[in-house]
Amino acid sequence: MATNITTSYAGQAAEGYVAAATLAGPTLANPNITVHEYVEGKMVVRNLDAGGTLIADATCDFTSSGDVDYSEGVLDLKSLQINLQDCKENWVKTWEQANRRALILDQAPPVEMADWMLERLGKKSSGSIENLVWNGDSVTAGQFDGLIKAISAAKTATPDVVFGAVITKDNVIDALQAMMTAVDPAVYSTLGEEDGFGIYVPMLVDQMYQLALGVNAGGSYGGTVTVDRKPMNFNGIPLIPTPGLTSTTMVGAKKGDLHFGCNLLADNNEARIIDMTPTDGSQNFRYVLRFQADTIVTNPTNITWGTFTV
Repeated sequence: MATNITTSYAGQAAEGYVAAATLAGPTLANPNITVHEYVEGKMVVRNLDAGGTLIADATCDFTSSGDVDYSEGVLDLKSLQINLQDCKENWVKTWEQANRRALILDQAPPVEMADWMLERLGKKSSGSIENLVWNGDSVTAGQFDGLIKAISAAKTATPDVVFGAVITKDNVIDALQAMMTAVDPAVYSTLGEEDGFGIYVPMLVDQMYQLALGVNAGGSYGGTVTVDRKPMNFNGIPLIPTPGLTSTTMVGAKKGDLHFGCNLLADNNEARIIDMTPTDGSQNFRYVLRFQADTIVTNPTNITWGTFTV
């Protein structure tokens, strides 16, 4: 018997599926940067600088004790879409197997097939969005501006730190020392704060740092050698594994200076599965996701941008 799987959610009803697709990547799910989920079109984001002081001697009069140093930017959401087509039969079999397994194990059965497909396709889409958060360029169709574009523009395409070698387990600590040395002390002092400083590292650096702590000339971390994952921490600085970063980039920044915006309640949001069997007799279905997104940075001079050779 043919299985019809057409279903659709729009506007507020699509909130859960749009969130699953846009916010499921590691950068946004944890979240490792500041996420603004309900931006209506545009939003001015203002953030205080890490330095400066507002304290003065007490007097009987009101006298401003200084200027508030802040940086601001504008999240300007771009409307985007994901359109996919696939054969539904393979999905039907997998969903049916999940139902049978749940029956045998006396577990709750999966949700309706179309909702089950929306959830899984949304998670698949999140990998592409994770990449765009860091490397996107709105000049390219199907992309919004990523954080690296904003950082590069603020620094006139001149990194703060340039590593002249491919990162390996033997030099990854030298590369991290170079990043730490370049950090402004006022920014460094925010370590441990909720939106404080950390170094965002690509998976290559994560991998090489784990090897360096496991076995190197000076011995292994805690004598554990290759057992267990080692702490992602460098002299007290959190190292944040970031799949969206390319293997040539590290970013040292406060979480509060890196921003992603979307609108989970936008009227034009849409999550839809369209069964093509009644239309053209095929066994195909179409997946449609419509959403909005943008990124900005605040206090770009407080951000440390490092690049290195692949």
